[in-house]
Amino acid sequence: MSAEIDAGLTANLLKEVDPVIRGAIRRKLRVTLRANDSRENNMDGLDLLGEVRVKLLTRLKQDEAGGASAGIAEFKAYAATVAYHCCADYLRAKYPQRTGLKNALRRVLDKADGYAVWVGANGDLQCGFAGWRAGGTTADAAVIRELQQRPEVIPAEALPHGSADAMGGKDWLRLLEAVFEHAGAAVAMDDLLTIVAPLTGVEDVPEYDDGAQGEDEGSGMSAMDRLASKGADPYSTRLTVERLKLYWGAVLQLLPWHRAAYLLNIRDGDLDALPYYGVASIEAIGEAIELAEKQLSTLEREVGVGSASGSSSSRRTGERFAVCWRFLPLEDTVIALVLEVTRAQVIGYRNKAKERLARSLKGLV
Repeated sequence: MSAEIDAGLTANLLKEVDPVIRGAIRRKLRVTLRANDSRENNMDGLDLLGEVRVKLLTRLKQDEAGGASAGIAEFKAYAATVAYHCCADYLRAKYPQRTGLKNALRRVLDKADGYAVWVGANGDLQCGFAGWRAGGTTADAAVIRELQQRPEVIPAEALPHGSADAMGGKDWLRLLEAVFEHAGAAVAMDDLLTIVAPLTGVEDVPEYDDGAQGEDEGSGMSAMDRLASKGADPYSTRLTVERLKLYWGAVLQLLPWHRAAYLLNIRDGDLDALPYYGVASIEAIGEAIELAEKQLSTLEREVGVGSASGSSSSRRTGERFAVCWRFLPLEDTVIALVLEVTRAQVIGYRNKAKERLARSLKGLV
């Protein structure tokens, strides 16, 4: 009888979070997730939906075996995290130039005074002027559509004169300032990519498509479906995996506090690549950071995922870290709070980690 009850509870939990994961996949991949939509990217979306469900079911079975029970609010947050990262892995593999452009934009916005990148209420990355972060408002869809379809609304002096690779910091800031001023409110990172990509010569970012519609709406083809699928070369994939294994092995040799300062602030995509290629799971990365209970609780509080039920301490470090995963990379001020050191020490630890990794991997990757 208890097995039947547990099965019923599991089914109810999965049913509760299904709208969360479906919404995340539809929003990130711009697909319908309708069973009768046979377009390639929608079929990929359905595969991702199944993958996320399997991951969540596995997590629930592990919790059951360990005697732990998460509240529905906490489980929804975990489900959203898994869905977002499955989507991120898919987009990274299919659109590598998109990943490079996104990383470039994040670096510029993180370093420039007066600009910011943050996680919005719906879990999507938002960006714009730093003062917009507290307001919570986002740009009107019509304004975003205008920027995507009519780049001439951006002043000519702000437009780039070459590719993204040739742009300097001042070039990026002129362009971003013009985009944000026209938008008048925060812009989702996914939307910013579709605005900036055609202006900077990046070709594999999905374009805006006025016909992309939700699950219960029409069947207009999304821009993603117009792009050819780029399958990874098996030999290249094998080389990537071997290099990542060497890299991760070197990371594990770092001193714990150096490793934590480094991993919590990685901005070049290496951290996301580890779970994608099966080199290290998100949970394993969390375990490798070796945060004490107090430090982990501080991390949860700072990113806003702390459990009100007080049951977090009964769960494994890796599982708790996985809920915080989508908020990475963290700012140095937050890392300093977590590690209970100064911001200057965090920077010093990370620089030492980079120096050690450079020596360890010289000639290998």
